Amino acid sequence: MKKLSSALALALTAALTLATPNHLLAGNLGAAPSIAQDAAADLGDLYAFLDPNDNTKVVLIATFHSFLVSGEVNEAAVFDENIRYRFEIYNDHVNSPSPYVTNGATAAQKAAYLKRVVPNHTIDFTFTKREVGDEPQTQSTNGNPIPTNLRRPKDQIATVTLGGFAGIRDHGIFPGPTVTPFRATAAASPLFVYEIPDVTPGNDIRVFAGEVDDPFFADVPAFSNYLDSFRINSPSTAPLSRGRDTFAGYNILAVAVRLPAALLTGPAGDIIGVDLLAQRHATEMLGAAGSKGNGAYHTVSRMGNPILSQVLIPYDLRDRYNAATVRSDVTLQFANPITETLSELGIGATNSHYAAIRSLLIDHGDLVQLDTSILNTGSNAQAIYPHGRRITDDAMDIILTFLNSGTTLTDNVNGNDSTIPSTFPFLALPHQPLFNTSVDDGTRN
Repeated sequence: MKKLSSALALALTAALTLATPNHLLAGNLGAAPSIAQDAAADLGDLYAFLDPNDNTKVVLIATFHSFLVSGEVNEAAVFDENIRYRFEIYNDHVNSPSPYVTNGATAAQKAAYLKRVVPNHTIDFTFTKREVGDEPQTQSTNGNPIPTNLRRPKDQIATVTLGGFAGIRDHGIFPGPTVTPFRATAAASPLFVYEIPDVTPGNDIRVFAGEVDDPFFADVPAFSNYLDSFRINSPSTAPLSRGRDTFAGYNILAVAVRLPAALLTGPAGDIIGVDLLAQRHATEMLGAAGSKGNGAYHTVSRMGNPILSQVLIPYDLRDRYNAATVRSDVTLQFANPITETLSELGIGATNSHYAAIRSLLIDHGDLVQLDTSILNTGSNAQAIYPHGRRITDDAMDIILTFLNSGTTLTDNVNGNDSTIPSTFPFLALPHQPLFNTSVDDGTRN
């Protein structure tokens, strides 16, 4: 990995009234044996798109720790202080053909290309332990002190570290190093966005962390039954008529960042490749004060495209896949299992749709490839996945259409159960517990 030439750390409070998801298809929910029991590291979804309000800005969103129910917000919606959530952003190798899939490429050409397969930028989110304290709730609403044993936990503090942005201050983005602790208060927006202070107008960087409505929508049981029809050698789309959103009514944890696209693109081209890692310390010790991590971080879960690790990587290889890297992908360590699975789903090398799928999922590694030259406007249909991935993109339908050799196929779940906001962080408020007079909230399992 390139040495990080500069880093900016900033602190913000993740006011825990916002949430997390993780799923079989659109994320890694229980997708690998070792991650099935590690909810905090179990990744949900990765989104990368241009801000529709300002196409000069890139928005990156990660979700994890899924299926949080509204009635357990105070106990379950907690960020794990021992995990680092990392966005890796690649610009160099994704803008040129890979010699690893080119006939006649020499060993020297492959070696030279592999040196370019490194993240140009990283964006890390880490969190303090959730602890009880006097701040910020020293008094009740009537002005009397809150009883000591009834104090609520402190807000967690998120540290966001930007790495690999060489010369960032020289470009007028920051006037100097900034490390600012910031605590959200009741006066802040329910979806609190922290903006790095003193940023040159137009080059602002905004970050977010909290519990939100799970933005993913799909009928997972229907998709599983669809796959079962292949397992018995009798492919059928009949299960997809069910049309029930598995994630309706559930919350999830999320982190997000919005920053200038010009910081992420370069001479190599306009495409950036993004993946998401959940990393734990090499050693974690459990004691009376809880779990404490030490040593270097190691990746325990990763994701890019919302199909690869959940469907196309065989289950017995998923732990190995999660511990691997984009370099592993580019050197085709998982190419054979992926192409074999595609063949079992009816997409062989002679299929006209095969080359496009392989180019997306194999040639440059498991990355969401955002083409920043394609404007994200309401009228531009080209801006949808796989040219990036927006919150509103119907990923399940796109996946089904991929697997159906390009012929449109749908799971009949066509949108989120909550209205998606039109501004950053583009995530809906978390679902709240219902009053006993409320109508069923539509939660579906």
